[in-house]
Amino acid sequence: MKIKISTNMLVNGLIISVVIFYSVMIITSLYFTSVNTIYHTDNVPGDTYTWSKQLPEIDPEVPASLPYFKYLELKQKVKLTRQLRNGEFLDLGGAQMGGVMRMGGGMLCDTCSINHDKLDIPGVKQYYIKLPGWKLKKSTFVQFDLDSVKFYVEHKQSYVRKAVIDKVLLNKNGTKNYLVHEADVPVKFRYDSRENCIMIPISKTARDIINPVMLIIVIIIALYFLYLIAAFLNFIIDVSKGLSFTKKNINRLRLIALSLLGFPVLAFLLNMLMPVIFHSYFTEDAVFNIQSLNNDWISMGIGIVFLLLFRAFKQGKILKDEQDLTV
Repeated sequence: MKIKISTNMLVNGLIISVVIFYSVMIITSLYFTSVNTIYHTDNVPGDTYTWSKQLPEIDPEVPASLPYFKYLELKQKVKLTRQLRNGEFLDLGGAQMGGVMRMGGGMLCDTCSINHDKLDIPGVKQYYIKLPGWKLKKSTFVQFDLDSVKFYVEHKQSYVRKAVIDKVLLNKNGTKNYLVHEADVPVKFRYDSRENCIMIPISKTARDIINPVMLIIVIIIALYFLYLIAAFLNFIIDVSKGLSFTKKNINRLRLIALSLLGFPVLAFLLNMLMPVIFHSYFTEDAVFNIQSLNNDWISMGIGIVFLLLFRAFKQGKILKDEQDLTV
């Protein structure tokens, strides 16, 4: 028995597939965000935490007793100095591929401090591959409003300071008591605290190779989007001339719909590949940044609209062809 698949069935199946894919994408991103965290959903307000070891502050505390404007000045200096020591002071820029990969760089000097009286910037240039789809875990101990991970660089070595659970005891009232200590764990990646993204250190030679390749890819993508815009404008022109239900218009709508739906899927899959490509840099402290998908939801919504238009115009062409045959 021969099964006939209509356009409506294909479009409905594609829409259902898109919804399922993005549902899986959300669940996957939430998994990467929550896996290996200390805070569990079965915790209750009565849970307690006993610290066996807390490390000294990474940066010096500014005395709150100082005059207000002096306090703000010193706080800003401490912040800029930390950015300099972490290698994220200023931004050397480079090619960008949306929420997947960007080229970046900054001045690095983990023994320097900011001098506002001098215009020269200390340190050496350090280049990075930025991964906007990945960030560090935050706010594991929500009851105490503490960050689960704090990143810093000391003597050119990157560290994440985090809480480590030694043991979990059961209290008499059924709550839990977590025995915790702070630890500095060495890592190979760097971190951009302003954009909240993981950075992979690379050499200038690697940057000089990767940056133009990324620029070429970005130009090709931009030209492809210009082609899609031209296809949509030609579709509008044909409709204005009364040439609505033509094979060209149907093909244009299908191409636009599949492209707008395909780009977010490709971007998500590329983001999921980053821990594989840079596996030696990733640790359990890196989690997927669901905010990197913000623009993808827009593309997906517009793609579904064009997919529905494709189905409507496809059906319209069938009815028009049948009418022409009966005349």
